Amino acid sequence: MNARRSTLIILFSIVSIHTIDASCPFYNVIFGNEDVSVSYKKQITNALRDFNVPQPEKVAVKKMNSVAARLLGNELYSFTLIGIWLNEPALNTLTESAREFKLYHEAAHYAHKHHAQALGLAATALPLMTTFPLLFRSAYYHSAYKKLGNIFAYSATALSWYGLYSYALKPFIKEQEKQADLAAARMLCAKGKKEIVEAYLNQLKNQLADFSSDDWHYSQAEEYEYLAQLFAT
Repeated sequence: MNARRSTLIILFSIVSIHTIDASCPFYNVIFGNEDVSVSYKKQITNALRDFNVPQPEKVAVKKMNSVAARLLGNELYSFTLIGIWLNEPALNTLTESAREFKLYHEAAHYAHKHHAQALGLAATALPLMTTFPLLFRSAYYHSAYKKLGNIFAYSATALSWYGLYSYALKPFIKEQEKQADLAAARMLCAKGKKEIVEAYLNQLKNQLADFSSDDWHYSQAEEYEYLAQLFAT
């Protein structure tokens, strides 16, 4: 289990209970507070508008700093939470079609409130993560086996974190990534930009040997497979 990722998502859930504002200093420190370039702001605003996001021009869109990538253990093109953060240097390395697809992917996350759902799942699970350790500790607190109770409590805490991350958060977020890909592809096609999806698919097709994936995303081969199904039906 990548402890940094699970810790970060749990920390987000705690902070998000107290704020729904993208200007929150916590998010600014983690992801960055500098506005994106005018061109990226225009592109992401147009994508948000296509997804019928109310007042898309008022959505906070910031330049991602390097902290998030280091914490999450891999390079991110973008990230959506209460606002949207874009990794402009990484996006600039992509082809025009891949870049636009990524922006629509992120707009889909925002429109469907995916990350709020993930944080809600984590926040809901927090009481369960603390209940079992407390039960073990309280059961042995006044006995001669107090140290044993502490060991059980620590073990229960570790198992709770592992279970939450491996069997709840990880598959939940991976499925959201797939949903955002499919939503982006459908929206681009609906807006007369089918050629962008086709170009992106061709790029994925040339990388079908890549079966590597991280905890949050499907591999490029898997991504190609489920996106290609849109054109097979």
